[in-house]
Amino acid sequence: MENIEISRNLLENLTLGFSEALTLNGNVKDFIVNANTIRNVDNIGIDVIGFEKVAPIEKYDRAREGLISENHIYNVSSYSNPAYKHEYSAGGIYVDGGKDVMIEHNVSSHNDLGIEIASEHYGKQTSNVQVIRNMIYKNRFTGISIGGYDKKRGGTINTLIEHNILYGNDTMNMDGGQLLMQYHATHNTINNNVMVSVKSNLLLANLHYSNKYNQLNHNVYLNKSRDKANRWIWKGKEIESSTIISPRLF
Repeated sequence: MENIEISRNLLENLTLGFSEALTLNGNVKDFIVNANTIRNVDNIGIDVIGFEKVAPIEKYDRAREGLISENHIYNVSSYSNPAYKHEYSAGGIYVDGGKDVMIEHNVSSHNDLGIEIASEHYGKQTSNVQVIRNMIYKNRFTGISIGGYDKKRGGTINTLIEHNILYGNDTMNMDGGQLLMQYHATHNTINNNVMVSVKSNLLLANLHYSNKYNQLNHNVYLNKSRDKANRWIWKGKEIESSTIISPRLF
């Protein structure tokens, strides 16, 4: 399927099980998802998927070359979904195996994760995603997450995260911070974002040594929590400081 536009829809109060509210999966290209409102659903809001063997030819089995813009996604959580057994694992926007996707000018709030860029298939990479100028706030686990959610998953490569505002995420104190780097995140660039901790004092979490060749430049980090110690998780190790650390290349 090509040249698809999904715009100005309201999706709300959905009971989804293992499915998502709005999904593009497999051999889908040249799509626009614009100005939709998704709210009060019990699984992922917008999902761009690859590597699910939906398309018979492997190189086409990825949703790709798309734009996700100006959507408002809130109150997305899998906690009450019996398929997930009280897990906070539903993202407002999720690219799982897709490639060449622009995500810009969206508002993602009060979800489990604001935006997640990952791959659930070991050895497969979500690639060339741009996350630019989004407002991401008060999500339960984390604001933006990249990389597979455990060692047995795939990863994230060549993603640009730039000019986003991440404010007051990690409201459940789950150690996701404002930006979470999970497993197999490589060659990604994270520039010129504002990251503000409010309830949790964890600013950034980088979980694993498999995360390599990533660059962080000119980000602004603020801690407005009552605990004045700034917390970081860096390649699995906890760091606390009274001043802001500026990671740049790792």
